[in-house]
Amino acid sequence: MINTEFRESETPLLRADQIQNLREDQKSLEATLKAPPHIANQIQDRGAMQTQLRGVVKMLHDQAPKAYDEGQIDSAKARLDTLQESFLNGMPTQEEMRKNPPGATGKNINWEKEHKCHVLEWKNIIRRLAESGHIPEGVKAGEDLANVERLRPVGGAHQLSMDNAQIEGTQYHMVESPRSVVFNDSELDQLAEIDPEIRDGLITASPEVRAGIKQFLIDAKAGNLEPVSMDDTKHRCGAPTRNNSECQTYVDSAGDKCHHHKE
Repeated sequence: MINTEFRESETPLLRADQIQNLREDQKSLEATLKAPPHIANQIQDRGAMQTQLRGVVKMLHDQAPKAYDEGQIDSAKARLDTLQESFLNGMPTQEEMRKNPPGATGKNINWEKEHKCHVLEWKNIIRRLAESGHIPEGVKAGEDLANVERLRPVGGAHQLSMDNAQIEGTQYHMVESPRSVVFNDSELDQLAEIDPEIRDGLITASPEVRAGIKQFLIDAKAGNLEPVSMDDTKHRCGAPTRNNSECQTYVDSAGDKCHHHKE
């Protein structure tokens, strides 16, 4: 039973990277508007820029997580623990999400329907606690502390059978294994902007494909990537064509062959 004595809003608060980007936008807009005349005179629509600046300032004021009062800290922590205990109950395991055995999709859909509001509230509490100087134990530097993936169970008595799983193979839980590739909220949002179909296909993607997509996003964020298509994160069909050569058409992570191969 969820304790309702202390409640936090479920309206998503800004992540740390979003706040940083907005503050950079604010600084840039303010500098442009206050620039010397020979620069300021080149602004085509000063009113629109001022409106944009007010929007950035309002978003930071309304949606950036604010620190709790000292008297609220204990109640917020207790609520955080209660919510976490609730949504971890029945949460699909890492192996279920990777291998997609029969029943895994329905299990995940039902879990999300039951606990979506709990997860949203949990994220807001943990971000406000961090703003108050209370960082959860075990969170690594630079890690998205409100990413529920870091809490996803490794296994357990309620894990579905891996018989007839879509992704076959023996599972080893190694820290650096490609199978343990985790995408934080920022990366999932970035991937959704690039190609929503690939983001939705992560649950069934092979370890190698997940690792490739992860590296693609890291390189893109660091600016170390030449403009390429997200098809590079897929693989070639490889099926024999009517000319008895290997088909070079890219197919998605599910491995579906294209229409060029021989029947």
